Amino acid sequence: MDTETSIDETQRLLFGSYRVYDRERLIEEGLIAADDLHAEGHAVLAQYVNDHPDDRGGHLRLRTRAEFVEQVLWRVTYVARGRIVGFNLPFDLSRLAIGARPARNGGFTLILWDWADAKGRRRRHLYRPEITVKPDGSKRQFIHYTTPPRLDAENKVAGRGFRGRFLDLHTFAYALTDRGLTLDGAAADFGALERKTPTEHTGTITAAYIDYNRQDVRTTYSLYRALLAEWARHPIALDPEQAFSPAAVSKAYLRAIGVPPPLDRRGELTTDHLGYYMTAYYGGRAEVRIRRVRLPVRYVDFSSMYPTVFALQGLWSWVIADHFDIVDATGEIRDFLAGLTREALLDPSVWRTLAGVVCRIRPNGNLLPVRARYGQDPDTGIGAPAWTIGLNALTAEVDLWYMLADLAAGVLLGGPVPEVLESVRVVPVGVAPGLESVALRDAIRVPPTDDLFRRATEERRRVQQDASLPEAERRRLGQFLKTLANGGSYGIFAEYHQRQPVAAPGALVSAHGLWPIKARVRNPEEPGEFCFPPLAASVTAAARLMLALLESGVEAAGGNSVACDTDSLLIVASHLGGLVACPGARHRLPDGRAAVRALSYAEVDAVIGELDRLDPYDRTLVPSLVKLEPENVGPDDPADVELYAVAISAKRYALYQVRDGERQPMKPSSHGLGLYRPPYPEPIGWNRGWRAWIDEVWAGVIDGLEGSEPTEVPAWHHYPAVSQLGITSPLLLAPFRGVNAGKAYADQVKPFNFLLVGHIDPLAALPDGLERDRLVPVAPYTTDGNLLLGLRWRNRRDGQLLSVTTAPGGKPGTVRLRTYGDVIAEHRWHPEHKSGDPGEGRGCRTSVGVLPRLHVIADRLPVHIGKESNRLDEVEDAATVEANDGYTVYRDERAEWAATLPGLRRLRDEKGWRYLAGASGLSERELRYALNGGKVPHMEARARLIALVAP
Repeated sequence: MDTETSIDETQRLLFGSYRVYDRERLIEEGLIAADDLHAEGHAVLAQYVNDHPDDRGGHLRLRTRAEFVEQVLWRVTYVARGRIVGFNLPFDLSRLAIGARPARNGGFTLILWDWADAKGRRRRHLYRPEITVKPDGSKRQFIHYTTPPRLDAENKVAGRGFRGRFLDLHTFAYALTDRGLTLDGAAADFGALERKTPTEHTGTITAAYIDYNRQDVRTTYSLYRALLAEWARHPIALDPEQAFSPAAVSKAYLRAIGVPPPLDRRGELTTDHLGYYMTAYYGGRAEVRIRRVRLPVRYVDFSSMYPTVFALQGLWSWVIADHFDIVDATGEIRDFLAGLTREALLDPSVWRTLAGVVCRIRPNGNLLPVRARYGQDPDTGIGAPAWTIGLNALTAEVDLWYMLADLAAGVLLGGPVPEVLESVRVVPVGVAPGLESVALRDAIRVPPTDDLFRRATEERRRVQQDASLPEAERRRLGQFLKTLANGGSYGIFAEYHQRQPVAAPGALVSAHGLWPIKARVRNPEEPGEFCFPPLAASVTAAARLMLALLESGVEAAGGNSVACDTDSLLIVASHLGGLVACPGARHRLPDGRAAVRALSYAEVDAVIGELDRLDPYDRTLVPSLVKLEPENVGPDDPADVELYAVAISAKRYALYQVRDGERQPMKPSSHGLGLYRPPYPEPIGWNRGWRAWIDEVWAGVIDGLEGSEPTEVPAWHHYPAVSQLGITSPLLLAPFRGVNAGKAYADQVKPFNFLLVGHIDPLAALPDGLERDRLVPVAPYTTDGNLLLGLRWRNRRDGQLLSVTTAPGGKPGTVRLRTYGDVIAEHRWHPEHKSGDPGEGRGCRTSVGVLPRLHVIADRLPVHIGKESNRLDEVEDAATVEANDGYTVYRDERAEWAATLPGLRRLRDEKGWRYLAGASGLSERELRYALNGGKVPHMEARARLIALVAP
């Protein structure tokens, strides 16, 4: 099914269409009319069903919403246990609902059925279920029927109501491809027979609009059949409705082999050990080393980085191990680091000694991954709220745990050898019983002792080279093998789940990190089925070491890099090499200007060729561990074409070629810009891998660096810069409580509505009564930038109507929204906070050239945080992502109390025991005991006492 809605902020149901199949036989097709649809719209629908047959040549039905949910949805998907299929199902289900409320799992409960009593009052239907929808990120959601208050015996399943079979094809396609596809994109990718047709959404029901909606349902069914055909090739015990992500597919393959959860086999590993490994766990490293300088580059990338380091370290023996032991490795690791050389790390056998080794050190200027709020002022606390990772010199006042691979990477890149105070190694023992072979996508049989992810990587290359396979088969099989290898070799071992939110003051949990913690959190977390911190930390640390090995090779050859991102590097290089002007560099041109040395292409080939000694794959299939990306050359590889790069900050860079004096964009990054809706539709025929406006932004950046700024500013620069917001949780809907009060559900702002979010100008004054940290302007969804200022804007926090403007400096009584021009100006000068300035101090907006690494001094106790969202860059803009979506902070209650004791004792000396007793609600005896190091007071009393001395 699929629904169409009004284009105002309510996005109320207008009409929809549906098809009912008995297996592959169409048995009913019809249209759905909103219960309160106006007479003109209903007349158009009625005329349409009179003029058009269904796709069997029979009668096309017209049902009201109430008739559809009772006569079709209830009978087919509940009584007959049928499957309900859609693309972005939560939106359509919430259109069919007549009410909604927060669910206990943090999502929404949708009400679809009610009944009228003798007086015509609408009542809850006690024999009908409701539907709970809990989104988890932007690509997957958990949907199920609830158990009705009164349940007929025939409707019981394992003692409760039928949970339903809800299949969202957006999620299903994501699980198979690791990509968020549109309906038409997924249909093309999987060879569906039907495709979408274009139309303009005006909110007016016409025959053409109904045709468009029916075609969407045809396409949905065609995609459904194509996805089922693809799914049938996987010999795994997982229902399509449970295929929530690529990780779910990878885990199903491990279950098919018979692999038990690693934490069930942890042997000698204690929770303290697991905590040490989790504090040593960092993700990929992304940074800029040369900022705002146009330089020729070679863009290189590792072949399947995570499966590669997984194989090099022999980690499949961990996956199939019977259990694990812990051994002391302190002396061995001290000797290893003292004699470390780049040549030693080019020996594949050395990498097995890196696996599972974690070391306790007291950082003293060592080059290490440091997670910090780099953009935050240490004195005022103002600045970026997101934690990011930089590779910097670190000095700390406490002992920290790091993976051996990270210590080796720091030494390799010129840092001092750290003093290892303690080191332990995880050792896999034996093989788990009952393991079996598995056939990947029913085509490639892998015995249980073979590294599944190494084989998947090799077979993907074999498939790509197999000309006997149809092109579509090569593409789909190759995509699956890539998804399995990359997701399975890393993601599932680092998987943590947030449980349903807990009401204030939160749940008391035990956490383990640098030390055991008792903390109260609103979003408790628990490890996933195959989570195993030593393995996850080993994979990502080895990936950072592999990147450092490449960087050190470039530096040994006298070269530099512009930027890196997890598994890729932009190496300053040209055909013949030579000096290129660059501020902050160590070389000098004849005219005295600072310069970097560009390596020749031959020198780059030699550097990346060295790493082939570490290639763990069949060389006939994967001949090179580091490859040149396609952006480096054109289709005919002309000798006079070079690739150039301009970088601003981590993940913000653009690659372009120069052909016959003309620039040709090759890879402009969307980071920092992808948060915003495109300000205009894509030009006809635009088929590049990025948005047209992103292309324009980077063209302007490069023009500015080359001194050729355009004189005319496009009109869309003056539009408000807006983002798209889906109301995916009660927290996001709560501010509309006042707007919705007293209105029928159809007239409300509903769960899963799409809204536009405006971004307030941080420098403009606000109207009286508005607080900057409580102001998020939202408006009804539209794609027409000319209409944005005329929309009804409200504060998302409380539903208050707002007057908005984009006039420079703002206007009295209005909220000034940032424009696309403002966003572009900020983007051009976005600082790289994780590095220093070529002159001195921290990186800032005006930093240009080679950036030195910072020396980070950690003079406070570390903060323990939980799972990091992959949307951390958006946490910096609280308009779209709440801070709780970024990570959970575990505040050690005992440590917090201990830090408060000196201040409380001073307050006791100043004001006496009676004052403290009255303020806390404790007796003087309880206070004396607590302040003398005895039992920590209960939470409420402790909070009152801490507040007395809080700065």
